[in-house]
Amino acid sequence: DELVKPPKGSWFIHDILGCEVFIEDGTKVGTVQDILNISSSDVWEIKNGERVVLFPAVKEFIKKVDIKNHRILVSPPEGLFNL
Repeated sequence: DELVKPPKGSWFIHDILGCEVFIEDGTKVGTVQDILNISSSDVWEIKNGERVVLFPAVKEFIKKVDIKNHRILVSPPEGLFNL
């Protein structure tokens, strides 16, 4: 309760870890397992079973983050998840 809220479009790492990630058609692509700080932006490590995808956490690909329900909606670059 005492934490300062992050700016709009930003989240605390502990809020993102464990969130389920879905693409816009409702397909679950995995769960955020780790967050890597690489260069100018973060990269989310999204795991689905044995498969791990490194997702560039930039606003153009993140459509909605629902911390309360631990759900993230993304519009990934074509072919990233190869579903």
